[in-house]
Amino acid sequence: MSSNIAGERSEPEPEADFPESRETWTRIRNTARANRAEIASSENLFVALDARVKALAFDPVEGQLQSISVACRDGSYKVRADHYVLACGGRGNTRLLLNLQVAFPQLFGGSDGPLGRFYMGHIAGQIAQIEFAAKEHAEQYLFKRTSTGTFVCNRFQPGPKLQRALELPNIAFWPTNRRAALGETDAALSLLYLWNSRKAVVHKAAWGEADRHRYHNVLRNVLRNPLGATLSALGLLRQKYGAAEPYLVLRRPDMRYGLRYHGEQIPSSSNRAFLKPEKDADGQFKLDVSFRYLPQDIGGTLQAHLALDRWLKERKIGKLIFDTAPEKLEEHINAQAKDGYHQIGLTKMGVDRKHAVVNQNCRVIDVANLYIAGSCVFPTSGQANPTLPAVAFAVRLADHLVTEIRRQSTPVGLSISTRFEPKMALPLSVPRRIC
Repeated sequence: MSSNIAGERSEPEPEADFPESRETWTRIRNTARANRAEIASSENLFVALDARVKALAFDPVEGQLQSISVACRDGSYKVRADHYVLACGGRGNTRLLLNLQVAFPQLFGGSDGPLGRFYMGHIAGQIAQIEFAAKEHAEQYLFKRTSTGTFVCNRFQPGPKLQRALELPNIAFWPTNRRAALGETDAALSLLYLWNSRKAVVHKAAWGEADRHRYHNVLRNVLRNPLGATLSALGLLRQKYGAAEPYLVLRRPDMRYGLRYHGEQIPSSSNRAFLKPEKDADGQFKLDVSFRYLPQDIGGTLQAHLALDRWLKERKIGKLIFDTAPEKLEEHINAQAKDGYHQIGLTKMGVDRKHAVVNQNCRVIDVANLYIAGSCVFPTSGQANPTLPAVAFAVRLADHLVTEIRRQSTPVGLSISTRFEPKMALPLSVPRRIC
C-alpha cells in the first residue's frame, strides 16, 4: 500500500494491458475418483449404466413431456417424471430436440428458430514462439506447485481497457513445449515431440514435406543418443506422474517456448447443427454440423498476438517469433485453428422463443417440464473451458427444481413400462433401478 499525505488523494494505478491472470488446477483432476465415495453413498442419486435416451414423448395440448424412452441392455423402457433434465452434451441435447421438432414443427421457433444455431467452441492453436529476455521472466509463466499441493501458473490475457480499445476477443496465452524450436536437439523435447506425433504418424498422407523432415530429424536425435533419451524419458515420467503437473513445460536454457492461445468464438447463426436424412438404430435422425470461424475471429486473434508482442518488448520481458511472414498470419491462423473441445450455444438462453431455446432457469421455453443442463445454454463462449460455469448452472438448476417441487407440493413420481417404443430424456432423479 502507498502512503498518502493528508489532503492529497492518490491516483489509482493505470490498468495494465496484460494484467496478471492465473491458471489453477485442482489436486485431484479425475472427478470420478474425487467424487466416487459421495456418489456411491447417496440415497437420492441413481446411475443407470449402459443406457441411452432414445426419444421424447411430447403432449402438445399440455405443452409438456409425457415420458421419455430409454434403451438398456435388457430392453426398452418408458420413464415418467414430473420434471426432466437433459444433460446429454451440447450436440446430444440438440439432436433430441431437433428430432422432436420433426414431429412438432412449430416448436422452438420453427425451422428458422434458434434451436441448433449459434454453435460455438473456441479458437485455439499456435502461430508463434515466445522468447523470454531472462530466466526470471520465464519462471513467472511456468507451472509451480503451491504449499497446498495445487499447481498454478500465470498466463497472458489482455485487460478490459485494451480489449475495448482494440476490439479484441477474450483470449489467453501460455508457454508450451510444442514446436519450441526448429531443429531441436534436446532429447527430452525430442521424445515429447515423438509422443505427441504418434497419432499423426498413422495419417502420414496428410503430412507436408516440412512435417516429414522434422519428424525424421527428431527421430535421429533420439537414435543418436539412446542413453540420454532413456534418462530423459525417466525424467519426464517422474515429472509427469511424480509431481502430477497438469502438463509438462520443460525449462529451456534458450528461454524459447511455443506459445499456445485459446480464445472465444464469436456467435454466428450460420454455425449450426442440423438433422441429415439418415436414421440411427433407434429410428432417430442423425446430426450434421456446419462450423467455421468468422473473419472477426481470425482478425481478433492476430491483433491480440501483435498487442502481446508490443507489450513484451516495451517491458523488456521478451518477444514473439511468428511462424510465418506478417502478411500470411491470418491465413496461417485460419489453416491451423481448431476446436472440438466444447459444445456451446446450440440451445442458448434468452427471454423469448424467437431468439432462445431456454429461459433464465434453463427451462425449455416451449416445454413446461423440460430443462437443459450444459454449456449449450450459454449465449457466448468466452476463452476459458466452460466446465466450471456449466456445473455451477447445473447446481443452480437443481436448487430451482427443489424450490419448484416444494412450491407445487407434488412429489416427483416415476413409473416404468415396456409397452411402447422409446424416445429421449432423463429425469432429475430416479429412485429405483430401471436397467
